[in-house]
Amino acid sequence: MKLMRLAFVCAAAALLVVSASHAQIIFGPNLLQNNSFEEDTFGIPNYVPGWDLVPVPGGGVDFPGGGEQRDGAKAFRFVTGFFTDDRPDGSLSQTIALAPDFYYFNFSGWVKRYVLGDGFALKPDAGFVTVQLKADGNNVMSWTYRSDDNWNFFWFVTPQQVQVQNSVTVNILWGTKPGQGFKSFDVVLADGMGLQAAKVVPEPASLLALGAGVLTLAARRRKV
Repeated sequence: MKLMRLAFVCAAAALLVVSASHAQIIFGPNLLQNNSFEEDTFGIPNYVPGWDLVPVPGGGVDFPGGGEQRDGAKAFRFVTGFFTDDRPDGSLSQTIALAPDFYYFNFSGWVKRYVLGDGFALKPDAGFVTVQLKADGNNVMSWTYRSDDNWNFFWFVTPQQVQVQNSVTVNILWGTKPGQGFKSFDVVLADGMGLQAAKVVPEPASLLALGAGVLTLAARRRKV
């Protein structure tokens, strides 16, 4: 009987593995509010609907179109102009509450960073912009781009499930490397941000196979 119980448990575990191997990962809708920065700010300075902004002192937000954007009619832009000291870094973030579970994430968007020096000449190594995805404060992904006046498209899919207890946070961080001297303009842009979540869903056929297999094993056990 003990051998039969062991065989039953092992067979059921094998069926579960087969079922998991045929699981589907289906991402849901974009979790980010105002992901393309199209919402009205009602003229409120440094207000970005749906996002939390920590501005660089002496700078301000605008939402340019006319070819500056990558998605929709506008983009997020923060400009700090005409300063000679090294200012604190700025950040733009959004936190999304999720039910406790294991998730896959699909994170993408566009960021752009440039710093201009004397005579409005580009200083490619003067600044940086970092995009981050965090789960309950823990890093899931963090990529950094230098100041080169090019739009950078990023796309990251978590290679394995991420455990979430409370929330996930998207961060856009930017700053200037120390000792860069006079800066005519210090600029960061972002647009077309996307964050999708998915749970592993076994395919219906796998679920049927699992159920049928367990029932068959149970029936055989009863006969014995």
